This record gives sequence, C-alpha cells and structure tokens, in this order.
Amino acid sequence: MQEMKADVEGMKTGMQEMKADVEGMKTDAAGMKHGMQGMNTNIADMKFGMQEMRVDIEGVRASVQEMRDDAVGMKDSMQEMRANVKGMTSEMQEVKSEVQKLQIDVKELKDRVINIELTVENEIRVNIQRVAEGHLDLNRKLNEYVKLALDVDAKQEMQDMYIKMHDMKLKAMA
Repeated sequence: MQEMKADVEGMKTGMQEMKADVEGMKTDAAGMKHGMQGMNTNIADMKFGMQEMRVDIEGVRASVQEMRDDAVGMKDSMQEMRANVKGMTSEMQEVKSEVQKLQIDVKELKDRVINIELTVENEIRVNIQRVAEGHLDLNRKLNEYVKLALDVDAKQEMQDMYIKMHDMKLKAMA
C-alpha cells in the first residue's frame, strides 16, 4: 500500500503538474487568442489600408491618364507651334528679301539724289548766277533808260513849252 500511496502521490503530483501545464496552455491559448485578435485587427487595418491604397492607386491612374492626355495635347500644340514657326520663318524670308530690295532701291535713290545735287551744283547754279548777272546788267540798263526817258520827257516838256510860246507869239502876230 505504501507503494500505491506513493504511486497515487506520484500520480497526484503528475496530475498537478499536468494541471499546471494545462493552465499554462490555457494561458498560452488565451495569449494566442489575444494575439490572434490583435492579428485580426492588424489584418483588418491592413485590409482597410489596402483599400485606401487601391483608391489612391486609382487616383494615381486617373492622374497619369490626365497627364497622358495633357502630354498628347501639348504634343499637338507643339506641332501647331512648329507649323506656325515654319510659316513665320517663310514670312521672315519674304520680308528679308523685300527689305533687301528696298535697300537696293534706297541706294539707287541716294545715287540719283547725289546726281541731281551734282547737276544742281555744277549746271543749274552756274546758270542761275549767269541769269542773276544778266539781270543785274538789265537792271542797270533799265535804270539808265529810265533816267534817259526822264531826261527826254523833261526836254520834250521844255520843247512843248517853247512851241506853245512861239505858237502864241505867231497867233499874236497874225
């Protein structure tokens, strides 16, 4: 019996150890359960985060699409600008050509003006001086003729007076 008692006591001790182990396992299971709940919360948070990321990714996709559309619009605008620049380049070439023609025309006009100035200086001025000199001579001669005419008028008046006087004497004698 002692042996049985010892066996029962060993069994009791084993049972208490098993009980302690089961309690430890229960605590561990409760900890694991709590840990699982934390993991579930974390997984739910991750799902929510993933959902937010999906929404953000959709927003990014929409933004990227807008950027692509804008890039296409910019590309079209650039093509238009290139065409406009080519047109302006062509017009500038035309303007440059016309300016060169105008410069040639201005040069020709300057040459003609210089020739006209030279003609005025060399020919017309000399002729004007000749006319002025001739006018001066004519003016002097005119002054002389006017003086002579005045002298003739004065003499004629005197002669008219002599004729009247002689005419009166002849009438008185007659």
